Amino acid sequence: MILKVTAAIIMKHGKVFIAQKGPLDKRANQWEFPGGKIDPGETPEECLIRELQEEFEIGIKVDRFFTENLYTHSNGKILVMAYFCSWISGKINPTEHVEYHWVFPYELDKYDFVTSDLPIANKLKTVFPNGFV
Repeated sequence: MILKVTAAIIMKHGKVFIAQKGPLDKRANQWEFPGGKIDPGETPEECLIRELQEEFEIGIKVDRFFTENLYTHSNGKILVMAYFCSWISGKINPTEHVEYHWVFPYELDKYDFVTSDLPIANKLKTVFPNGFV
C-alpha cells in the first residue's frame, strides 16, 4: 500500500516557505515543505488546506499541481504530491514545527530536508533558479 501525502509550495517575494520539524518528530530538526497525510475521503487540496490550518494557523488557496515523488523507505512507499499554494489569511503560528523560513530556491541546499522532499527541492531549484516571479 502507498501512503499519500501532500506538500505545499507557498511563494512570497520570490521565496518559498519551509518549516523545521519539532523535537518529538522522528525526523526532528529536518526541514520540509509543510503538508501531511491525506485522510480517507479527502482530496489532496482539502488535505493541504486542513494541514496548513492545523500546523500554522493560516488559510491557503491551492493553485495548481507542481510535481510528485514516490519514495520507498523501510515501512513502505510514500507518494508525495506537491502543489503551488497561496497564503490568503492568518498570521503564521507554528504549532508542530520549531522554525520556519522564507528562502530562495537556490538556498534550499543549505537545509537538511526530509528525504521524501528532496526531489521537490531539487525541481524547484531547477525550474526557478533565481526565485519565483
